Amino acid sequence: MDARNGLVLNSSKTKFMVFSKQQQSVHAVLENKPIRVHGDGCDENNCRCDILEEVRSYRYLGLILQSDLKYNLHIESLRNKLRASVAILSRLRSIASVKLNKILYFSLIESHLNYMLTVYGGTFRTRIKSLTILQKKAVRCIVGADRFAHSEPIFKKLSILDFNRLYLHKILKHMIAYSGFYHHHKPQHGFNTRFRLSGSLTVPRHTTETLRRTFSTHFVSIYNILPAEMKDLYDNLYVISPNYVDRKIKLFISTLPTQEIDGVLR
Repeated sequence: MDARNGLVLNSSKTKFMVFSKQQQSVHAVLENKPIRVHGDGCDENNCRCDILEEVRSYRYLGLILQSDLKYNLHIESLRNKLRASVAILSRLRSIASVKLNKILYFSLIESHLNYMLTVYGGTFRTRIKSLTILQKKAVRCIVGADRFAHSEPIFKKLSILDFNRLYLHKILKHMIAYSGFYHHHKPQHGFNTRFRLSGSLTVPRHTTETLRRTFSTHFVSIYNILPAEMKDLYDNLYVISPNYVDRKIKLFISTLPTQEIDGVLR
């Protein structure tokens, strides 16, 4: 397929994916009408052009996308990486210092968790559970704690955010660069209601549970429980250092009760 700029689509390396919750009906249509890469001089009545391959999942920039908008495969791949990293920390727990183990944690564990976290981190907690278990094992290895030791005091002692706090910190930090988003979701009426005076945002309405668990919806939910002084930081980013805002966000997230975090991510 020659375009005006001379580029040619390589059909053997090109895949396509249909994002839909109704996969069976979509595939029934595609079986009868496959997508082809038509070239110059193609005869529509006797077309033998290459057919593009449809895929149900595809790794793109390190993130495994699925046509049903789930992240099971990405979480499974991430879990396998974390298992190997936790095994390394487990072997070093008795010979390495806490400082060294903490450095290894950030390089081998949290770096993988952080990558694309705003995309997959909002999915159902049951799917995330395997990652949180491995993260708890990792922090226990850092301090050499017993495998049955409560992990929350260890997270606080090491100043490490658990998975849910890490996700909320990530989306709050991510939205620093997109100030227009939360201005768009502020109440548009001019009445002095308690909701408007509190500086809260309007929660987007979604018809599916998948869309309700996107990071944009979770951002609004966590933003609405921010203290007034924290909301003022978002309104004055042009005169405040983003690094200062990030430190304030991390401090707030680290002290937020677990019940409130569960309420935001429910």
